Amino acid sequence: MKYRTVQVMANQAFGVAGTHIEPIRLKDPITALFFSLQITVAGGQRLTHFLSGFTRIEIVDGSDVLLSLSGEQMDGLLSYETPGKNTQFLTNMPTVQETVRTAVLFGRYRGDEQFAFDPSRFDNPQLRITYNGALVEAGATAVGIEIWAEVFDEKAIAPVGFFQNREFQRHTPVTGTHAYINLPTDLTIRKLFVQPFLGGSTSSLNMQATRLDEDNMKRVVFDLPVSIWSTFDRQWHGDVVCSFFMTRTGAAVPCFIPITLGEIGWAQSIAGIVAVQITALAGGQVLLNQANNALTIYGRVIGTSPYQMLCYPFGKQDDPDDWYDPTAIGDLRLRIQGGTAVVAGATTRTILQQVRRYGA
Repeated sequence: MKYRTVQVMANQAFGVAGTHIEPIRLKDPITALFFSLQITVAGGQRLTHFLSGFTRIEIVDGSDVLLSLSGEQMDGLLSYETPGKNTQFLTNMPTVQETVRTAVLFGRYRGDEQFAFDPSRFDNPQLRITYNGALVEAGATAVGIEIWAEVFDEKAIAPVGFFQNREFQRHTPVTGTHAYINLPTDLTIRKLFVQPFLGGSTSSLNMQATRLDEDNMKRVVFDLPVSIWSTFDRQWHGDVVCSFFMTRTGAAVPCFIPITLGEIGWAQSIAGIVAVQITALAGGQVLLNQANNALTIYGRVIGTSPYQMLCYPFGKQDDPDDWYDPTAIGDLRLRIQGGTAVVAGATTRTILQQVRRYGA
């Protein structure tokens, strides 16, 4: 048997909020980690996307941070790595304990023999998970977490490294103002993400354009407004699909989905009433307009830009020699222009997928 799926941590119940540290005891190279999040709800209104209950998922080795993403960022990254395959089914039922799963890949695909996370290369690798169920529902009473790993078993491989996915920086955008971020140049970069994420607002309100330049404008790598990027994104990555099932509790109560751009959707009542109007809102919020607030409704939304993560892929994504190697330059600067009317509470995050080579 070449591969196996191992339970790293059995389903464990925690309080509403906290941090849990789980040692990585595996010695075999890991191609993917899978995370399951359960939140025990009290029957109240959902406040945001379910995976926001994972405020941070990290792999640390002492002070070395090898992975650091929120649950939403991890799920958005998975959508870009597996185009057309990461389809979420979400429920928004006030009294139902919901379970949502996501994953992170350490290579180009599951079973990548060249890039995988090898725990034996580190001294004491640990998973550090910070969670808060009250972000999803104010009356949440408990959080449950379960973790699996997909590993190489009898097949001996010698990976040269793994993908190090981390939120690098965050800042508060200002309308029309440029923010400058000095990016690291010590590792090859496969993907760069900029995430002006705020539920209820469009990307363009909080971010207008991005530019990446080398050595004080000696060379411009890209200079793209959000409107152009969104066209490229659909051509590069295709659509993301999300199905949902919810109980209608009021006209102003949204269903939260990953998709945040170019939304097209439909909805129908299970009672057979088809006169349900779906309104795709900004920032992954969907309103269902129907006179009867007691209806149970199911539907599907198709679009792009999961969790408002704008992805800038460098080179042919299957060819390591074609990725962006900034190690020979002195300065790498990302410029992010604040949106046309920045919404209060907006935060823009910069996320890097770097190639961490063993022995480097």
